[in-house]
Amino acid sequence: LLGELYCEDRFLAMKICLCLVFAAVILLCHGQVEDSTEISLVKVTELAVKCLRGESKKCVIPSIEDPLKNVVLPDLKDKTALQIKSGNVSVITEAFCSQLDSIVKLQLGALKVEKLFLSPRLEEVDVGGNHISTVLFKEGAEYSTEILDMKNNRLTSLAGLEVLVNLVELRLDSNLLETVDMSLFQSMTKLKRLNLGNNKIATVLTPTSTQLLELEYLKLAGNSINRLDVHNWDFESLTELDLSSNNLVHVESLKERLPSLHQISLANNGWHCVWLDDVLKYFETAYVTVEDSDKECEGLSPSNICCVAEFEANSYEESFTKLDALEKTQKKLQPELEQKIREFETGQSRKISEVKGMLESLLTTQANYALLTPGGDEQLNKGQFSAIKEKVAIIKATLEEEQKRFQQQKDDNAKIQRKLGFTIVELRNALDRETKKVAELQAQFNLLKDHVRSKLEKLSRLSN
Repeated sequence: LLGELYCEDRFLAMKICLCLVFAAVILLCHGQVEDSTEISLVKVTELAVKCLRGESKKCVIPSIEDPLKNVVLPDLKDKTALQIKSGNVSVITEAFCSQLDSIVKLQLGALKVEKLFLSPRLEEVDVGGNHISTVLFKEGAEYSTEILDMKNNRLTSLAGLEVLVNLVELRLDSNLLETVDMSLFQSMTKLKRLNLGNNKIATVLTPTSTQLLELEYLKLAGNSINRLDVHNWDFESLTELDLSSNNLVHVESLKERLPSLHQISLANNGWHCVWLDDVLKYFETAYVTVEDSDKECEGLSPSNICCVAEFEANSYEESFTKLDALEKTQKKLQPELEQKIREFETGQSRKISEVKGMLESLLTTQANYALLTPGGDEQLNKGQFSAIKEKVAIIKATLEEEQKRFQQQKDDNAKIQRKLGFTIVELRNALDRETKKVAELQAQFNLLKDHVRSKLEKLSRLSN
């Protein structure tokens, strides 16, 4: 009996032990599952905001898809640059920027950002290729931003950018700007490069004198600008200007206001030939290089830049009439100009002879008086000498005035001649184009006529 009880107790004890072991295994497994789930969740959360190379000074995050307000960035205390390559974030908030710690360089890839808060601590910001239409600034803050790249966004206004007083480079190309007031950049005294290309700018305003003394590069290419007046620009360091692909016919005060200009782009505009011819001659003397060229010209091309004459021919017949009238005017002006030149040369020769005669008379009088009177050179009749000297001064002043007047008239006549020449050539080109169009229409009409005749003949054969 005792043996049986002993055996039963052993068996029961073993059962209890096995149950305890089994329970322990279950609890252990359950704990491991929970731990692994927790670890897995942490890893997923960290993956969205983890820096690819933890030891680098630059934190690169591959992607952020969550709403930005729910994202907690990794510790950035030892980092100076942050790059987020891609994602879907519509708003960069002030709360997000408060996590940047020591970050001074921020690069946001294609995140579809629509609204951007710009942190005052950032020195370099690249947010190109997003959907930004609104930029927010911290009121009263002093901004350290030196480089701001906002190309390929949806900006329609530049309001607020004037607080960026330390900017050195500003890229605003490929946005939706229609009007630009250059005085907005007046506060950016360190600005060296400004890109406003490929917008929808039709108007560039400079209502007051605007100083950008450090500006070296300005791009306005790829817009719809039809008038540009730079007389209020004080850009003494500007060396490179890109005006290509606009609707410009001339630029007011270009020669006078840009003394350091070294390179300019002019292609794909509608320049007036007289203005273009004049400014290209100035560029030659000022060592300014035209960087581009037009491939095909509808109008004139006195250089590698196309231009058009300042006229509007409303009809084919009017072109013939204007061409004939201009050629007659040119033929009439030429002999008149030659006659004026001859008259001026004759008048100049006569006045020069008079002055020479007076000088010879003065010298003769001076010599004779010196022979008759000891010390005559010093005692020459001062009244006579003063009278002759005064006449010489009057004649000299008259000659100079006549020469200036003649030179001005000569320049005006040369300009008229150039304008007439450009206009005549442009009219001839217009007539050639019209003639080609008429020939093409005639060819199309002949083809149509042949086609109709062929159809009629076929119908006639079928009816028979």
